[in-house]
Amino acid sequence: MKIKTIEIRDRATFIPALAVRMDPMGPEKDFYLIHSAGHPMTPPYSILLVRLTDGTGSFDPFAQTSGRTMRDAHIWLTEHFDEIESGYVLDVEFINDETKQPKQSQRMG
Repeated sequence: MKIKTIEIRDRATFIPALAVRMDPMGPEKDFYLIHSAGHPMTPPYSILLVRLTDGTGSFDPFAQTSGRTMRDAHIWLTEHFDEIESGYVLDVEFINDETKQPKQSQRMG
């Protein structure tokens, strides 16, 4: 498994989140459990996206709370997980081509 923290941004939205990729290329015990739970053994791997504020989340982008924000972030993460570092600011407006520049981290003020 691979785990990253994500700052999800959208219109007037800030969601601290945790993304866990069910990557079977880890220890044998992880492989067995991931496989037994029915997750894919080849890319694209399942992503568990969880809000750090209340622990809600899902493996299914379309079962996410917060409407399009979590859904679109989840879909994007499934395709781009390896391209980002932990702490990445994922701007849903930017990935949907609604703005020209991505938002900065909320920690920047």
